[in-house]
Amino acid sequence: MISALHNEISRLFSDLSLVAALMAAAGFCLIAVELFQSTRSVASFCGALLSVAGITLEIICDGTEGTFFLAVELYSLALYVVHIIMLRFCKRDWLMQSAYLNVSHVEVDRPLVGLTGVAETDFDGFGRIMADGLHLFAASDEDIKAGDGIRITKVVGDKVFVAGESLKKD
Repeated sequence: MISALHNEISRLFSDLSLVAALMAAAGFCLIAVELFQSTRSVASFCGALLSVAGITLEIICDGTEGTFFLAVELYSLALYVVHIIMLRFCKRDWLMQSAYLNVSHVEVDRPLVGLTGVAETDFDGFGRIMADGLHLFAASDEDIKAGDGIRITKVVGDKVFVAGESLKKD
């Protein structure tokens, strides 16, 4: 059985067309990019199209069902490994991504940078803040505890970055 699998894998890669390999590899890269940095599913959609087209082209050229299942299996295994790596190294960013998206749905008629407020949760890279009546998720490199003062330092896309600031009492 192992020799049969080895023969199928070697046949898959020895008869692989360059165009099909490039299409599948480009699609894989786009999907991996989407896992690490959200592009609102544009990269994963294009990556999936390229991958399917590359695998389909290879099947049309080679013509065996075994090659199709092996290609899909290897591709799925590679995506699984990339996903595990992403969860290990980018866990917080990935888990907070949906929370970040809420920021883009808030109608803000004033600039956010420079606003001061209070941390609503302890920050472990990410946390929730209230600034000028807005409840937002934010990122910070500093150790900020719930109740500490914050200042919004930067807004990049839908991500809000804050720094700790002492609360001044008048």
